[in-house]
Amino acid sequence: MTSGPTSTVHQFSCGHCGYDLRGTPIGRPCPECGRRSQTDVNAYTPFDHSSRRIVLAYGWRIPLLTLLVLLGAPATYVLIQRSLNQVPGLPFAFGFIGVAFSLLLVPAWKDGVTALHQLHARDPACRLVRWGCLSWLVLFVLYLVYPTMPSALLSLVLIPCSLQFLFAFFVLERLSGWMAESRGIEIFRFLQFGIVLVVFGFMASLVVELLFPSGGSVAWIIFGSLTLFVVLSCLGMLLGLLELSKTALFHILHYHENQGIEQRRAERDQDQDARWGPRQ
Repeated sequence: MTSGPTSTVHQFSCGHCGYDLRGTPIGRPCPECGRRSQTDVNAYTPFDHSSRRIVLAYGWRIPLLTLLVLLGAPATYVLIQRSLNQVPGLPFAFGFIGVAFSLLLVPAWKDGVTALHQLHARDPACRLVRWGCLSWLVLFVLYLVYPTMPSALLSLVLIPCSLQFLFAFFVLERLSGWMAESRGIEIFRFLQFGIVLVVFGFMASLVVELLFPSGGSVAWIIFGSLTLFVVLSCLGMLLGLLELSKTALFHILHYHENQGIEQRRAERDQDQDARWGPRQ
């Protein structure tokens, strides 16, 4: 059985540590770890043929992330509403999801296959997802210090918060492509478009608030943006994550079965080679 084509072109990321190699001449070792690029790494390895560590890592991370979105976000909303009466719980329900994204979406360990699929900690989108959770911390501190903050300041803080979700959907789209989950790709692409509209809504509300401080339309713009954000994020994230969870759990359940099939096939080929000689 022959393997798929291997990556023979200059890689954008180091297969060992994920360092960006676009400024490094071809053939030079990685400036970060000092090791040469793995040109024999199969860049087209499907998810179900990856190593056991990769399958198990995403197999528990994606379902756990789905449960946190489904149960943790509503629990955070109820807790904030009951504990802090003057602070709305809706932004912090999404902040809880953003923190879960930063902790679970990208594994911290290094692997050549995940680096080639741009699913490593050094990728710009993955790095922005991790550091984007700080914007939710800023929002929480502002609400504690200044509960009646003006809508302009609220819009300014919610822009980076929304961008964290945008980059998270970029990463989830890459993961869906690696898992060959076409429905997940479509869902997360649609969510990216929705988040872009939400960001433009926050920017428009910020401009209107600065130009017309007493304008009553600002509240409607923010309300419409938040409503669109809630509908797209809740429904889209749940649908997309459920699709990925189903695929990841399926690969975990059938991983040992597939490994057994591959092992029996290899043993059969060895027996045939020993009996009839190696095949030409």
